[in-house]
Amino acid sequence: MIMLHRIRVYNPSPVAAKCMTGTPGKIALGRDDGSIEVWSTRNSLFCIAQFDSPFKCVEALAFAKSVHEEKQLTLFSTGIDGRIIRYNGQGKVEEALMISGSPIWCLATSPSGKRLAAGSEDGYVHIIDTTQHVMVSTRRLQQKIVGRILSCHWFPCEEKLVTGSLDSLKIWDVEKERAIENMTLSRVNRKDPSLVFSVVVVEEGRTIVSGDSCGRIIFWDSHTGSQIQNFKLHASDVLTMHAFDDEVFAAGVDPVIFRLYRSENRWLHEKIIQSHTHDIRALWLQDDRLFSVGVDAQLGVIHLSSPNKHFQRILPPSFSRNVECDDNLLLFNYGTHVELWTTQPGEKLKLLVKLKASISSPFRVVHICRTSFAVASATKVMIYKLSLSRDNRLEGCEKIYSNELPDDVAVRSLLLSSSGRRLFIALQDGRLILANVAEETIDTRARLTGASVTCCAAGPQFVAFGDSLGNVTLYDHDLKLKCSLPKHSTAVPLAMHFENDRLYVGYDDLIFYEFCTRAEKYAAWSENCLKDQNFEARVTQIRKGMLSSDGLRDIVLTPSSDVLLGFEAKVCLAKKALLPTDCKQGVAVSPDFSNAVRLWRHYDDVAVCEISGNQLALNLPPILKKKRFV
Repeated sequence: MIMLHRIRVYNPSPVAAKCMTGTPGKIALGRDDGSIEVWSTRNSLFCIAQFDSPFKCVEALAFAKSVHEEKQLTLFSTGIDGRIIRYNGQGKVEEALMISGSPIWCLATSPSGKRLAAGSEDGYVHIIDTTQHVMVSTRRLQQKIVGRILSCHWFPCEEKLVTGSLDSLKIWDVEKERAIENMTLSRVNRKDPSLVFSVVVVEEGRTIVSGDSCGRIIFWDSHTGSQIQNFKLHASDVLTMHAFDDEVFAAGVDPVIFRLYRSENRWLHEKIIQSHTHDIRALWLQDDRLFSVGVDAQLGVIHLSSPNKHFQRILPPSFSRNVECDDNLLLFNYGTHVELWTTQPGEKLKLLVKLKASISSPFRVVHICRTSFAVASATKVMIYKLSLSRDNRLEGCEKIYSNELPDDVAVRSLLLSSSGRRLFIALQDGRLILANVAEETIDTRARLTGASVTCCAAGPQFVAFGDSLGNVTLYDHDLKLKCSLPKHSTAVPLAMHFENDRLYVGYDDLIFYEFCTRAEKYAAWSENCLKDQNFEARVTQIRKGMLSSDGLRDIVLTPSSDVLLGFEAKVCLAKKALLPTDCKQGVAVSPDFSNAVRLWRHYDDVAVCEISGNQLALNLPPILKKKRFV
């Protein structure tokens, strides 16, 4: 029998999400600290890339076409610095265009994906062509509006767009560079202006929908500029709306999500869910999943096709990346400092080390292996050696290695060898760097072409890296290529674990395999799974039944050689002897966890590191508005 130990000493500070955009198979969201996260939505949700905007401010995001990325849309961002910034697939800044000396509050992509519209604080609309080798601001709609432009949206024909500002909406003719229609909002209080925070165009351009600071959702006729219907659904500001076909989803400060739809020549509404605790700032719909983000920092996922519209919260990816564990040692990264804790059966947790970072260079990535741990900032990597007594008392902590890092790309992950003599560093652009502690050297030895690292693991003889293109590559400890695992599908590896000469790899479609590094082939039970044509279909049914969107976090082997797959809110016990013939008995799903960030083997038992929901709530600002009756 396996004992499960819960550990709840990790207490991170949530960072509110400010904006979100999407493209098929991908969503991107920006946070208050200027960081940007790109998530894959094909199967399970997982973060492909996480990077900082160069000016530490993100007010709006958009995907658009670019000649530099032919196979996929390119991510653009803007903020209070007045620049439009273009990123490559690895999150590196490729180009920055200054279009305004004032803040830019909104960014919208044209239906063809070839142009961007940006609304600025000084009341101008800037049109940017993204299909050139260099971004060009082709037009600036010059009829100045009194007050800032807070929202904008394109018409399907791309000849017109609508903007929202103080007390009014305007329809613009892009080619003629002038406003052709003005719609004025009435004020609820004379002294308080009505701020149009969100606006969308539906019904092939015939109808405009606006959401304002009075909690109203107003439908407008785009041809006559007259109101069609007016709903007072929210208790306060309507901060975001998302249109899909002829449906509109709206949310704001309350925070309640409403769905508005057309029925018999009238617009009707229904409450979807009251999911988040604080303001909802952005919505995005893909397939049957509605994504929402806001002040509570969590990514909300609503399964619209499920009977009860199942809702799930997903923690920021930095929470799990900042927790590392090895047997009875826990390493927490808070940015400003790292904490090392020790756990012993029957004893309370003890804090061993608290290492502070410099104010200008916070810690980004950490890793621990046995009695050594590594920390990396934006410019430097360091390795520390611990001296522990038999009863786990700290006798010494010594820095044994320090070196500079390339300053052009962020560090994605760190990996220490079991001896602590080698440190493997994966950069955001796919470069693999080897740091030799004994020789005090650091150099690039390999590169994952066109992809970023999604997971990695170190074994006694080899080290493995999985990338966002679905490849799993094995290297020796000098980063010389050993082999690559055969690809079974387009799934992306999310978790790895070495057990002697066996490598276990889990993918975003919930399928996992066992690979023998000596024989360079899959284990017998994995070969049977690959040969069974119906195996993936059966696992897909299990994954859909879980209604779980979060990706695989950890792989743990039990003493009986069964496999535990750790998720944020669930754990799957997979019995290799029953796969692939009996998936129902071979895979057992249990909703055991709450806000779990790490699952690992603790002596002969299993331990999970969780974040207390009450503690997360205490780190959030006060709730502004709460709608009690709907």
